[in-house]
Amino acid sequence: MSVVESGKVDTIGRDRMSGEIVLTISDHLEWDDPEQHLLILQSKINTYIAFIENEEIYQVYPESIGRKLRIDIVSQYEYPDEGIAFLDKVRPVLASIGVLLSNKVLD
Repeated sequence: MSVVESGKVDTIGRDRMSGEIVLTISDHLEWDDPEQHLLILQSKINTYIAFIENEEIYQVYPESIGRKLRIDIVSQYEYPDEGIAFLDKVRPVLASIGVLLSNKVLD
């Protein structure tokens, strides 16, 4: 699965070190059209928020009950300034529902 499949959660698992439940977004898109890329990413994040807020996560992954939640965005390409600014705006929104956000760029 990937960022373009907006209605689906790509992967979910538990971080063995922190114990956090990690929901991963796989972002393979280039940044040749930043506005479109951000709309796709926003849609995917909204899917994850709904998955968490409607408590579907607890039905699908019961191990998540009582654990901290984190969304990891794993990207193939470096984020441009507008992508970084977007993530900076999203972090406090996710924090308000108790969810951390991290992003990593693959080597």
